[in-house]
Amino acid sequence: MKAIYFTLTSLCAMSVYANSPLPNNRHVSIQGSATVEAKPDLADISFEVEVMKSTALAAKQALDKRVNAL
Repeated sequence: MKAIYFTLTSLCAMSVYANSPLPNNRHVSIQGSATVEAKPDLADISFEVEVMKSTALAAKQALDKRVNAL
């Protein structure tokens, strides 16, 4: 029973080293992050205004009133 347990644990331990992405020789590993900040020089803004009234004149006046409020 001890031999089976020892064999099983040694095989599990070897599999950890077998799947290692690191090379066997000396190496340097670098890890980091960076951010870049830039000020915007152009902004596109678009919007839609929709008004539903019974007459075209009433719709135009309500639309003009809303657009002027913006």
